[in-house]
Amino acid sequence: MVYNKKPGVYFTETTGRVNTQQDEIPLFVVQTSTALTIDNEYTLFDSINSFKTLVDGKGLTKTTEYIEQALTEIGNTTTKFYVYSIKTDTNAAFTQVVTDSDNIPEIHEIYYIEETKSANGNAILSKCNALQLGCTNSYAKGIAKIAYVVPYGSITDAYTNAESDKIPAVVTALRTLGEGISGNRLALINPDNYAGVVIGKIYKTPYNEDVGYAAINTGIGESTYQYTDSQELTLMNAGVLVITSELRQGIKINRILLGVTTAFSTAAADGQLTVRRIADEVLNDVKDACDPFVKARTNEQNITFLQTDIDSIIEAAVDRGDLQEEGSELTVSQGADDYTFNVTGTLKPARAVIAIEVNTTIN
Repeated sequence: MVYNKKPGVYFTETTGRVNTQQDEIPLFVVQTSTALTIDNEYTLFDSINSFKTLVDGKGLTKTTEYIEQALTEIGNTTTKFYVYSIKTDTNAAFTQVVTDSDNIPEIHEIYYIEETKSANGNAILSKCNALQLGCTNSYAKGIAKIAYVVPYGSITDAYTNAESDKIPAVVTALRTLGEGISGNRLALINPDNYAGVVIGKIYKTPYNEDVGYAAINTGIGESTYQYTDSQELTLMNAGVLVITSELRQGIKINRILLGVTTAFSTAAADGQLTVRRIADEVLNDVKDACDPFVKARTNEQNITFLQTDIDSIIEAAVDRGDLQEEGSELTVSQGADDYTFNVTGTLKPARAVIAIEVNTTIN
């Protein structure tokens, strides 16, 4: 007999994504013409200063600036972060960086900051879709991730070269990029001079809270791009995270407009970060419940045990307000053979208007 899969828990969904914050360490993908001396592609840093020392003079000015901003917003400049160095500018390399990180369980969030336009013609859209594909591949193995991209080089090029009013050119470039990405596992970050603050806010925000709820702690001056309300709406619908200024009880605050992915305009529940993070928090718990049954026989007793565990997970999520009770139900059944379980049903996160259909296979 020939098997085409290793024993494991596999997720498929018609919609799905995002993650838990517990024991999470972010991964930054860097690309530079001068190779970094990083062993095994991944390096874990425990401070921004050690990163600065390594990349000094290697063309990663914005990446360094944004990581430093992120750590400041988090409120802990010694927060650990991983770095992966891409040495070959190909779509396959960007896909591989995500799936390679599957072996590091604490990596859930991946950030790529485009320093300059690629000299090799590998457009930012191709890189975004490659990162999205990598996240999709990981999710199929039950490992939930999302990638965030700061298209700094491409968009600043549009800003610099526009002959008339420059802001519409930037909005058009960002909207076109967002509309060209088909998926809910990637979000764009507005490439202004405070993009790193957005990264820090994403990392700091609990999974069941919108990243735009709490005010930004970092003092913010004038942004590179001053958008109108209409332009901000356009960017939000394109899956772009933008800092906006608001008055709250007479006091001016800065916060992210709304947590969105590039699927936001086509499927509101599927494309809102809070909903995705809640769904994946529950699915991570489901995976943990399923793991002990990977090599168990699908007899009636084991099906009952697993169903009880999953019912408890759903009930706990409803009790803490993460899931709506109506529309959230997963059922365990025997699969095609004695060593395959199927977990199917729907999850309906709080505030979601559509349910997420789940089809999980344990074999």
